[in-house]
Amino acid sequence: MKSLYAEFTALDGAADLVEQLLTTLADAVRREPGNLVFDAYRKSDDPQAFFVYEIYADEDAFRSHLDQEHGRVFNERLAGLVQGGRSRLTWLTPVADVGGPAGTVTTPEPVNKSETKDDPATSPYAIWSASSSYLQGTKIVWHRNVYQAKWWTRGDLPDNPVLNEWETPWTLVGPVLKGEKPIPVPTLAPGTYPDWSGAAQYDKGTRVLFDDVPFEAKWWNQGESPEAASSNPDSSAWVPLTVAQIKEIAATTK
Repeated sequence: MKSLYAEFTALDGAADLVEQLLTTLADAVRREPGNLVFDAYRKSDDPQAFFVYEIYADEDAFRSHLDQEHGRVFNERLAGLVQGGRSRLTWLTPVADVGGPAGTVTTPEPVNKSETKDDPATSPYAIWSASSSYLQGTKIVWHRNVYQAKWWTRGDLPDNPVLNEWETPWTLVGPVLKGEKPIPVPTLAPGTYPDWSGAAQYDKGTRVLFDDVPFEAKWWNQGESPEAASSNPDSSAWVPLTVAQIKEIAATTK
């Protein structure tokens, strides 16, 4: 099962409209074949705050829920009515049922780990790693599925469920097919660009390497680390090169 709760706080004067939208959504979600529970509340001590408890039969049921049109419409309307523009999700893991008979334990649905174990020898792309950086356009494999990065990312789980597509840097391409083999990944020759230095000054268009990832300066800067491009790309002085750019550079330097 997939269990979670969502929380959001309505802007001043918007709580009643949020409740109306949530009531309509609840009716639609409860009709989904894979939904087991969808209970919505307003907090007694703060009527502006909402709490939604949800349970889905399994991962497929939850993914199906994310694809529903009524959910997309709700999230678009909700964005302009709540603080932060979206809900905050918390995932739940079952524990011992203290209200049941002694020794009774609620456990998650069993998973055959061999079905999702990734093998580099039969994967067309590198296996995702939380410590690695991925450029826009990079394809990786995770749990026997291929994903493509929409922008530079590091540490973002490819199959982490989200309510909105824009909340994840990954696009699901499709499953790894039988018989696939590793595809060569484009790389830059050593010394193509200098390593970034906090003491150096960089003009617009200058390219550097940071953790082996090539970046280009968007404007003159000094001491502004390219690492900020992941957490706040709009205000960062650096933009990572894309896979397509790396392929072009590699082809011209052979």
